[in-house]
Amino acid sequence: MRWSAGCLVLGLLLCSSLVQAEDVLISTGEYPPWTGEKLPDGGVINRIVREAFRREGQTVRFHFMPWPRAIAELKTGEVQASSYWGHDPARDGYTLMSDTLLNGTWRLFHLRGTVLPRWNRLADLSRYRFGTTRSYTYPDELDRLIRNGTLKVVVASDDESTMVNLLQGTVDIVPIDELTGEAVLMSPVFTQQALNSIVFDDKPFSASPGYLLVRKTREGTRLVHLFNMGLASMKADGTLKRYEREMFKSMTDEAQVNLRP
Repeated sequence: MRWSAGCLVLGLLLCSSLVQAEDVLISTGEYPPWTGEKLPDGGVINRIVREAFRREGQTVRFHFMPWPRAIAELKTGEVQASSYWGHDPARDGYTLMSDTLLNGTWRLFHLRGTVLPRWNRLADLSRYRFGTTRSYTYPDELDRLIRNGTLKVVVASDDESTMVNLLQGTVDIVPIDELTGEAVLMSPVFTQQALNSIVFDDKPFSASPGYLLVRKTREGTRLVHLFNMGLASMKADGTLKRYEREMFKSMTDEAQVNLRP
């Protein structure tokens, strides 16, 4: 009887270990240089996510998909987390937010020949057509102006299409994270002439934080706690800053190839 009880305890420990060893399934998508299936490590954000979980003994598996599907699969429970998103109150009922991964600097991209007037609020630019990308979580002010119809918007399916609309004159302004806008324009889709014709306004309009979203369940509470501990460790020992420096170097190296006349 004592032997059987010992086996039972051993079996329970093994089962517990197997449960802990299961990968966390994370949906993600294309948002260079932060996330991208063809980027090193799936992009710097996914590199951070993987390392933060690894430090707490948890492995992960990323599923790349269109952003609308990425958030839909989190809501339905097909994945446990999604990397990565801004805050949207509409998702608060079914998601938990991690600690801040980064603060993106959002700027207004436009053609060099377009001279924007002095502005204090985005509403001051309501006479211009804004190019947006479907399923984005935009900073609060911009999102509100889009929702209430103050700004005229033309929606495209992805960032490259949004920038093409800018070049073709379909839109006047593209609001986008500064580094993302630059990364999109490094794509072979755009010529050097096109690159020379696009600039961004000196005045940023938002510093928008980004988060890992985790499904709001008991297991999700455990996962977001583990992730936050790993992330804090990366910030404390300088790993987070190192990853960012390596991303910037990679972008610079790529620009030397793709932006060559």
